[in-house]
Amino acid sequence: MADENKEDRSLPASPRRLEKAREEGQVARSRELGAAAVTAAAIGGLWLAGPSVMASGASLLRSGLAFDRGAAMTTERALTRFGDLSFAAAVSFSPLLLVLAGAALLAAIALGGWNFTTKPLVPNFTRLSPLAGIGRMFSSEALIELAKATLKALALAAAAAWIIVFSIPELAATATAGNAGFALAGQVLIEGSAILLAVLAILAAIDVPVAIFRHGKRLRMTPVEMKQEMKELEGDPHVKARIRGLQRAMARRRMMAAVPTATVVVTNPTHYAVAIEWREGLRTPRVVAKGAGLVAERIREIARASGVALLEAPALARALNRHVEIGGEVPPALYQAVAQVLAWVFQVKAATGRGPAPPPPGDVAVPAGLDPAAGAAP
Repeated sequence: MADENKEDRSLPASPRRLEKAREEGQVARSRELGAAAVTAAAIGGLWLAGPSVMASGASLLRSGLAFDRGAAMTTERALTRFGDLSFAAAVSFSPLLLVLAGAALLAAIALGGWNFTTKPLVPNFTRLSPLAGIGRMFSSEALIELAKATLKALALAAAAAWIIVFSIPELAATATAGNAGFALAGQVLIEGSAILLAVLAILAAIDVPVAIFRHGKRLRMTPVEMKQEMKELEGDPHVKARIRGLQRAMARRRMMAAVPTATVVVTNPTHYAVAIEWREGLRTPRVVAKGAGLVAERIREIARASGVALLEAPALARALNRHVEIGGEVPPALYQAVAQVLAWVFQVKAATGRGPAPPPPGDVAVPAGLDPAAGAAP
């Protein structure tokens, strides 16, 4: 059954699955990338601060090897001297150690991003099962890690052998070079580290895509899991509210984009605005946008900017806003009123450049049963 589930994980992880995995500390990580970054930082730090680090190391070594009879005979003085040497060593090498720690942190963030969680610290007693432990030992993940460790060990061993063989003359010269031997040893160390860095960089370049692929594969979902997650999301009131909000925003953007295609916008004049479109090929005029308050104001602004005619027809605007949905056709009961408005629009267009524009129609009447304000008290 487990094999069937693994074979059935054919769907990529959903955003919610990825988010839950991050909360549990499951992100893509590459040990080889961290090793390469730390090695690069060490080489850079030694290259920039090598002389001062070597000088501090030599001074500490001389102080540590200097024989002090008083310190040797007195416990308090010996402890004091040890404390002084330890503090001096910490001050001398702490900048380099901080650089190495920062490099390791940046390497982790570069691949998996910043992710701080305490869930991995919670005891998981299922990991104490001997059978589960044996299963992990012989799993594909363990075999991959074993292959990676073997490849890394062989590559680093080959690089170390190369460095030792070709650095024997320099290493032998450090024994008789005095203080200059420290500089010579540092040069050998930097050159050898550069070779190791090249090996680690190659290993990291291989391991990073493998780590990303394995992380994605571990989080893949079965169709059943995907359906279950969708059901959970659909039942979440916060998700429902967010989806409805996004749908309303998208519908409003589409509606506003349709205002420039309208033939006329009838208004209340300030409370309502309804954009009507009529062109050849349509069976009847239709409403392409409508709204009240700020939405109505925005419709009027777009209409003015687009050269769409505006007409104050309060009763018709109220009736269309109440009884016709966006994209819906004008009902037969309002044909006469809408035809009156469209006729005026066409007359205005025909008179453009030829003479005075015809006055707007007076009271555009609608059936009393369709006007929401018809039964209101005076």
